[in-house]
Amino acid sequence: MTGFGNLDTDRPASSPALCVIVPAHNEAGAIGRTLAALAPLGKTAAAGQLIVVCNACTDQTAELAAQTAPAARVITIAERGKANAINRALDVADPGTVIVVDSDVIFSPGCLEALVATLASPGVMAASPVGQFDLAHSPWIVRAYYRVFARQPYLSEGVGGSGVYGLSVAGRKALGRLPLVIGDDHYVRSFFPQAQQRRVVCTASGAPVHVVVHPPHTLRALLHTEHRSRMGDQEVRRLLPDAPQSHARTVRWLISPALRHPLEFIAFLAIKLLVRARLAGGKPVPDRGWTPIRRS
Repeated sequence: MTGFGNLDTDRPASSPALCVIVPAHNEAGAIGRTLAALAPLGKTAAAGQLIVVCNACTDQTAELAAQTAPAARVITIAERGKANAINRALDVADPGTVIVVDSDVIFSPGCLEALVATLASPGVMAASPVGQFDLAHSPWIVRAYYRVFARQPYLSEGVGGSGVYGLSVAGRKALGRLPLVIGDDHYVRSFFPQAQQRRVVCTASGAPVHVVVHPPHTLRALLHTEHRSRMGDQEVRRLLPDAPQSHARTVRWLISPALRHPLEFIAFLAIKLLVRARLAGGKPVPDRGWTPIRRS
């Protein structure tokens, strides 16, 4: 189990209240590790809140959440949708800093504290930790895709791509309720200017921090996830048409992996083009209200 730290003592008394939100849909197989590391939240007022929103679950997610983190507030709702689940948690969360955590993400020691400290900095509206992809159980083509994907510039700055993002007090107020979008982190990233976002890579003392992200374990699951991600991108562009795009930078970035890792780049590009073709052909994607990472 990776460390969580002690927010009772590590968080300055002047820091705003903290609430960690974990939306979950049928995550009985993964949520235990995540919540075990977050379990100190909720035990005291100083530690902050932990809210788990189980939406339309048909497995034991809610029961496992209550057992693993007894101090958490576990909410069960019938409606599907990650953004809707987050909004339900925001409705009951205390005023203060909010951090949204995917139900299969693991924090490295000191990571959550570093994220909280960053969100308390002046002018910061939103932040994410850097992510490390666990590819140990993935086939070659999935590993190849994520080795290229992980080198994207956006994963080293601002919000998104790591399964965790936080909103400062000011950021939470400015954002308000999330629209019912597929890509909630993409929406947050597009909503705030880059100057108001941060990517957290170390603690105040310089110790590196990260979160472990569990990507899909099969090609089929990867195609499903990539398909939904691209749909989410299109949706956010319609909602926030004035948000800056970085197409030129993306093209420049692609040159490096193409030259240094050509086989991995070909796999990455093939998956991107296949998904784009499926979308252009109008192929429907099931379960539009949620964005699960399917492992089988």
